[in-house]
Amino acid sequence: MPAPADTVWQGGTGLPEAWAGQPAFAIGETGFGAGLTFLSVWDLWRRDPRRPRFLHHVSVEGFPQTRAQMRRALGTWPAFGALAERLATVWPEPSPGFHRLRFEGGAVTLTLLVGPVAPMLAELEAEMDAWILDGSAPSNSPETWSPAVFADVARLSRPGARLAAFAATGRVRHALQDAGFRMERAPGFEHRSNMLQGVFAGPRPPSAVEPWYRPPAPLVPGTALVVGGGIAGAAMASALHDRGWRVRLAERHLGLAAEGSGNPAGIVMPRLVLGSGPERHFHAQAFRHALDRLAPWLEATGVLELAGGAEAAARQEAACGAGVLAPELMRHVDAAQAARHARVALAGAAAHGALWFERAGWLAPQAACRGLAEGARIELGADIGVPGGGEADLVILAGGLDTRRFAAAAWLPLVPRRGQVTAAPATPAGAALACVLGGEGYVIPAGGGRHVVGATFDPVKDSVPARPQEARPEDDRRNLAAAEAWIPGLVDPDPRHAVGRAALRAMTPDHLPLAGPLPDHGDWLDAYAGLRTGDRRRIPAEPPLHARTWVLSGLGARGLTTAPLAAELIAAQVSGEPWPVPRSVAAALHPGRFLIRGLRTRRL
Repeated sequence: MPAPADTVWQGGTGLPEAWAGQPAFAIGETGFGAGLTFLSVWDLWRRDPRRPRFLHHVSVEGFPQTRAQMRRALGTWPAFGALAERLATVWPEPSPGFHRLRFEGGAVTLTLLVGPVAPMLAELEAEMDAWILDGSAPSNSPETWSPAVFADVARLSRPGARLAAFAATGRVRHALQDAGFRMERAPGFEHRSNMLQGVFAGPRPPSAVEPWYRPPAPLVPGTALVVGGGIAGAAMASALHDRGWRVRLAERHLGLAAEGSGNPAGIVMPRLVLGSGPERHFHAQAFRHALDRLAPWLEATGVLELAGGAEAAARQEAACGAGVLAPELMRHVDAAQAARHARVALAGAAAHGALWFERAGWLAPQAACRGLAEGARIELGADIGVPGGGEADLVILAGGLDTRRFAAAAWLPLVPRRGQVTAAPATPAGAALACVLGGEGYVIPAGGGRHVVGATFDPVKDSVPARPQEARPEDDRRNLAAAEAWIPGLVDPDPRHAVGRAALRAMTPDHLPLAGPLPDHGDWLDAYAGLRTGDRRRIPAEPPLHARTWVLSGLGARGLTTAPLAAELIAAQVSGEPWPVPRSVAAALHPGRFLIRGLRTRRL
């Protein structure tokens, strides 16, 4: 028996007929509630032989339920039992921002926007085929049914997009008409005598994306060349393969993850940023997304980030108080609690407490890269000279510092940092370590009787191509001495028993990745020269870009955590999907941001 909501969204959106023959279909919703509408649409998609290959559902919810509440609420609809359980299993505990949840191997995505509807929609970039407007009655939540919200609904709608609304007041109908929808009343259900149905007839409000950050027109999946076989390239190959691209992954070394991603172990944990800027939102969302995408390879031992001092402890407590991450992902613990999680004596190292990231952990980067790249055609020892050679429909430059080997990308502001990790035998005390310890360095639980300890982070002379790095005994001594000073007796401090590995990390001046289309450096400086004086009169509507060439690089020391979300953003923009991150975050990752800043400050 259909749920009452079906009366509104199926009739109002024209489904399933509206998506027949379409490669993808995107639905926007205000008021996720317990997810009944999403489950109904998902269920219809599964049953319909004419369904689109990809279904995107974007929903805003100002007051999300906890996972336990979701399970109880969804239990009242046994017809959706299996789907409801899958939703409840991955449902995030309430945390503001964008959350992307993947189902059906990525064919069905739910992008959940947690927060007030107006600011959330204002940060969204998408082209919707249909809308379902739900939530409280206009008298109870006037902000949900405001002209500002309807203007963004229009901005995010394709021509001819269908709309269904539970509220049928004259004020709502007239406001939607003013926004460009042709509206009519239709019979309601149960206690609602009427609802609204409509079609978007335009005109469409102008894009909210600044001209220089607008992505190029979407591409139909074809052949993609990804240059670079580290975590950036592997994550990119996975995201494109999931969308139907035939991916060729070219790596100039004789194995994947041969550079910075080749360490024997790496940590998946967030970089905490306070404030309200895009950096905070990106790193928090990247961590949540990485937990999902890297789950098959992640040893979720938890990570203890020891404060090490009063100042660091204050920052940690501030991060918890600011709600940077939900309590299920991060909470502050005292010295005794930290010791229980670690299962080793931490003594003075935990005197100021720690942050406990319960679902974080470590993985073997090479195994993760191989798994993510599984659907790609891998070419090892492939020293690509000219991206694509005219053969690929899409090129992604994901080779870390060596992205600059290509003339078109030589200007990218990538900075090398040398990092060395040390594998050292576990002591009897250290063998009991149950979680990753972080803070002033890190120690990963013993695997095969050895800990991985790290890591140095040193400036090094830049070169293109990047110079191979050899392990240095003095850096092993530094790592072991730091671990011994931090927690005495945890790791064998004798450097003669240690094995080091060094590699270069690609950093950017603002410590955020580069993820977006590749600007044409000279043409950008010409096209946006007016920004030096604030003159925007002759700015082109479309940015000058290198055709079908994108960049994913500059991941720094958090590549395992940030690469999956950055790759998801690029793949979504290439495909014309709803963006998985707020517009301000996408702008903060765009490779052209340094050119725009340089023009505005007259340094370029």
